Amino acid sequence: MKPISLIITIVAVIAAVAASVFLFLTKGSLTEAEATIAQTQSSLQATEQELSASETEVAALEKSVATLEKSEASLKQEVSSLGSEVLVASQEVRKLQGELSSAKSDMTKLEQGSRSLQQKLIATQSETTSEAGNIAQLKERVAELETANEDLQTELQATTQDLVVARTASSSTSTGRNSSINVGSGPAYKFAPNSIGPEVTIASLRVKDGVMTISNPTEAGIAPGQNYTLVKDLSAIAKIRVTEIKGGLAVTHILPGSNSKALSEGLTANLMR
Repeated sequence: MKPISLIITIVAVIAAVAASVFLFLTKGSLTEAEATIAQTQSSLQATEQELSASETEVAALEKSVATLEKSEASLKQEVSSLGSEVLVASQEVRKLQGELSSAKSDMTKLEQGSRSLQQKLIATQSETTSEAGNIAQLKERVAELETANEDLQTELQATTQDLVVARTASSSTSTGRNSSINVGSGPAYKFAPNSIGPEVTIASLRVKDGVMTISNPTEAGIAPGQNYTLVKDLSAIAKIRVTEIKGGLAVTHILPGSNSKALSEGLTANLMR
C-alpha cells in the first residue's frame, strides 16, 4: 500500500505545482505563487520523508523476502530429503510385505506338513499297535513251535533209542522172524507212528509256493493226505503234507512252522510220522 500512497502523493504534488503555475500565470500574483511554492516544497519534503520511510520498509521487506527465500530453499531441501526417505521407507515396506507374504506361505506349508506328519504319525502308531499285536502273536506262535520242537526232539531221541534197541534185538534173533523194522532190502512195510522212517531226498523245491517234491521209497508206504516230519541229524526241519504221488516221487506241501532255510534240493532226511 505504501508505493500507491507515494504515487498518489507525487501526483498531488504535481497537481499542486501545476495549479500554482496556472494561478501565477492567470493572476500574476507573485506572493501567492511564492506561498504555493513554499507549500509545494513542504509537500515535497513530506513526500521525501514518506519515500525514505517507504524505502526503509522496502529494504526490510527485501530482507524478509530473502529470509523467506532461504527458508523456502531449506524447506525444499527438507521436502526432497523427506521424499527420498519416504521412497526408501516405501521400498522397505514393500520388501517387508513380500517377506511377510513369503513367511505366511512358508507357515502355511509348515502347517500342512505338520498336519500330514500328524496323520502319518497316527497311521504309524496304528500300524505299530497292529504290528505289536502281530509280533505278540508271532512270539506266542514261536513259543508254541519251540515247545513243539522240543517235544519232537524228545520224541525223536526216544524213538531213536527204541530203533537202536529194536535193531539190536532184530540182529540177535533169527533172520526168518518177522520184524516191524526191516534193515536192508526186503518187502514193503509201513513204519509206525512216532518212529523214524526211511531216508528220502528232496528232488525239487519251491519255497515261495510252499511246494516240495521228495523221493518215494517203496517201503515208506506214503499216501496222499498224510502228514510227515522231515528229520535231519535228530532235528525236525520241516513238516509236510503229501498231496500227490507221481511214480517214484511224492508231491508235498510245506506246512507252517517249517524251517525253510534248512531245505534245499538234493538234501537227504528221514521221514517221521
